[in-house]
Amino acid sequence: MPRLRNKEDAAPSDDYGWRWGEPVEGNHNNVKCRFCGRFIKGGITRLKEHLAAKKGNVARYPHVSVEVRKTIVQHQEYHSEKAAKQRRKEELEERIRLGDRGDYGDSGGGDDEELTIARRESMISQVE
Repeated sequence: MPRLRNKEDAAPSDDYGWRWGEPVEGNHNNVKCRFCGRFIKGGITRLKEHLAAKKGNVARYPHVSVEVRKTIVQHQEYHSEKAAKQRRKEELEERIRLGDRGDYGDSGGGDDEELTIARRESMISQVE
């Protein structure tokens, strides 16, 4: 359930990254880092990359505490694993929907009906 927000004191979302950043008034895509005061363009995701010292999109802040960096990295890993699991689930559901038999390691060319049913049930149980 979204929390109630008023315009003066609240962050634009419930993202955990707002503990370390402040929204910039007049520009919803900029965030001010509470540690170094730098204005980060690209939103709360870029602020988290800044604090986690992730290379690529934004300048790293090397003086952030180990606890903050560890928290951000753990959240990022969790969401990355969650997204990968969701993708695998969707791919499996699509294979089931299309009736894709896939390569299951059997060398015989002719499948019998019982084996086909068992495979389908196994694939369905993996999704659940």
